[in-house]
Amino acid sequence: VVTAFLSLLHIIIVTLFLKDLRPDRYFNSFYLLGPEYWQGISFIPWIILSYFLFGIYTIFTPAFYIHKKSQFMILFTGAGAVFNIISNIWLLPEIGIWGAVIATVFAYLIMAASIVAVAQKIYPVPIDLGKTAALFLLIGLIYILYFTLDLNLILRLVVFVSFLLISWMLILPADEKSKIYQRILKFHKVSN
Repeated sequence: VVTAFLSLLHIIIVTLFLKDLRPDRYFNSFYLLGPEYWQGISFIPWIILSYFLFGIYTIFTPAFYIHKKSQFMILFTGAGAVFNIISNIWLLPEIGIWGAVIATVFAYLIMAASIVAVAQKIYPVPIDLGKTAALFLLIGLIYILYFTLDLNLILRLVVFVSFLLISWMLILPADEKSKIYQRILKFHKVSN
């Protein structure tokens, strides 16, 4: 859960605050994100989410190699590839580049969901489904808020802090909270 939380934290930071890098010219000489990339900023949160889903896929691949069942890998990858190709053929003419974005996210979702479902049967990994579902619901809610409402910087900061507080209270395990407290105290002692 902690690894997923940290990964999703990065996704949330990029999603909520990437567009704030666009307009600023630093030291009157350069942009952190050049004007030629500004048009694609709205796609980045979705592509990062795709990489997160691919990370889930990658984490569960060892189960198939450990049990010498690597032949199943073609099924998961193939399902994602077939979905992606068909979706692109269908969606690109209809909605342009957003069709490719949607196809990519769902292709990786199919790959991740299918490999997790099968891997849990041959090499079970303890997953707290409730907390994992809560994390995904939070991410979904943040994406809905961000992409349907025009949130100013203050509201995006409120959303970010809310994500941190809800995650801290409901999702992070007690032993992980204890470790974080200890690191904060250790850092505080070192800095004084």
